[in-house]
Amino acid sequence: MENKNRNNNPNKDVLWSFIIIFLFLIGFISVDIFVFKKDSSDMEKQEEKQEDIIATPDDDEPIKTEEQEVVKLLTTGNLLKTPYVPTEDVYTTNYKKESIKLVLDGEFEYAEFKIDGEVLADGRNFISMNFENVGGVINSVRKEEGLLDSVETKKMGGVFVKGVPIDLTLSLVDKITLSATKKEFEETKIQKKEVILWEKLLQVPPTVMQFIFTPFNENGRYGGSQINSIKFNYLCKKDNICKVSVCPYYKKYTQCLVEKFGYAKAKDWCDRSKLDGCDEL
Repeated sequence: MENKNRNNNPNKDVLWSFIIIFLFLIGFISVDIFVFKKDSSDMEKQEEKQEDIIATPDDDEPIKTEEQEVVKLLTTGNLLKTPYVPTEDVYTTNYKKESIKLVLDGEFEYAEFKIDGEVLADGRNFISMNFENVGGVINSVRKEEGLLDSVETKKMGGVFVKGVPIDLTLSLVDKITLSATKKEFEETKIQKKEVILWEKLLQVPPTVMQFIFTPFNENGRYGGSQINSIKFNYLCKKDNICKVSVCPYYKKYTQCLVEKFGYAKAKDWCDRSKLDGCDEL
């Protein structure tokens, strides 16, 4: 009788049904949360990986056209017959002999000096230059009347040392930096200057050009380095013929102009420059 009543108790059946449903719900929710968290974690990791991968555009360089091709410059070739080491009297009694003279004709689009050399002795070396009476130390800054600013000069690339070839390209039509000369510093206290060498020519072609590059060491003595090659590279203006020729130090400009470009060109230069010696034409 007791067993019959126990088996037919509806309250117990409802209770067990509720417990089963509750356990099922708990299990379903747990599984769903675990799967959701796993999917979220995987998605976050995938997003992190995507953040580490950055695509670049397919085209990141201009397509070369004929106008963008590198233009080959004309050149005088090496203007030095032998490697050059300046004498101590380079700017006094020996300037005429050690400097280089060129005569030019035509219209120029571009011009530059290409200088190659080597440092022969230990210590820091520098290169002074003079172009049509414009002087200074290349890529340098003056600190005092007889001193360069070593820190700023090094930053600008004006220091040369043994074991590293001297390899300089100086544009004549763009700005270059020179230290002030000793006299300029004494008079104005300027430390450096930017110049366009082409603007310092006495006249437009046909004309003449005189220049020199003189290495010196940190003790202020000329020498210590030698210049192996100096080239004058240039480009004529479109549809124009331009010419460059060496004038030996022992010849007058007028003589070189007549020999290279003719009497009329020499006379034209003389009429504009009005320099001594032109009265002989």
